[in-house]
Amino acid sequence: IPLMFDTYNNNMKGGMGAGDVGIIVAPSNFGKSNILAAIARHTNVLNKNVVYFSYEETAEAIMERYISGLIDVKRDELKIYKKEILERIEDIQANLKIIEDKASKATLASIKSHLEYLKSIGFFPDIILIDGLNQLKLPKGVRAKDDNEKYEIIVEDLKEFCKEEQVPCWAVFQTNRCVDLSTKVDIENKGIIEIKDVEEKDKILTKEGYKSIIKKYPIEKQAVYKIKLKNGKEIICSSKHEFPTDKGLYSIESGLNTSFKLETK
Repeated sequence: IPLMFDTYNNNMKGGMGAGDVGIIVAPSNFGKSNILAAIARHTNVLNKNVVYFSYEETAEAIMERYISGLIDVKRDELKIYKKEILERIEDIQANLKIIEDKASKATLASIKSHLEYLKSIGFFPDIILIDGLNQLKLPKGVRAKDDNEKYEIIVEDLKEFCKEEQVPCWAVFQTNRCVDLSTKVDIENKGIIEIKDVEEKDKILTKEGYKSIIKKYPIEKQAVYKIKLKNGKEIICSSKHEFPTDKGLYSIESGLNTSFKLETK
């Protein structure tokens, strides 16, 4: 299935094929959800069905992005163009199904269950879209030693699933899950410093020892939460920041609560 970009399609010999998985990686507010909405819209225009799993945005917000690009107007002006919207949608023969679900329920097993239901009512997608890959949990009983291993397992399972279903998949992955700028971290040869002062290639202390910092992202503003541990320590972070716990990697958004034990060094 081709994208909207000729250069990509030429390099991919026409686009994504059955069983292919593409991952769009970027920090927050870089347009990942806009790209998925554009892929959904473009695929529908090509007369192919789309199923869109959203663990980040509401179905209403996704449809606003979809329709905004369809008639090329701003999202806040859509109400003015009801007639044009209906006429344009009537030209599209394919369908879009949006599955809006809680991040705490984001698993490949859940995706499989939703897809089986859709097929039982006669809807067969030609492509799967997932927003966002960060929210997917490992299968019950499966543990990963770190983030890299976690997402290796998830992506491999997703590839196998797409091969079985004979459909391609696009997923988006957010790179930065933020903590407060004043958060103290242990840097090898520097000691305890605020996280805003770390540099790329510094080695930061993790539960598995010192690890090199590969990328430092620009500072951004987000709503934050305060987590208080039993030892009195407080952590200020965004709802998307993932912590290693006794039950795996979890964020506030994906279900972190007072029954969890954080794994700290």
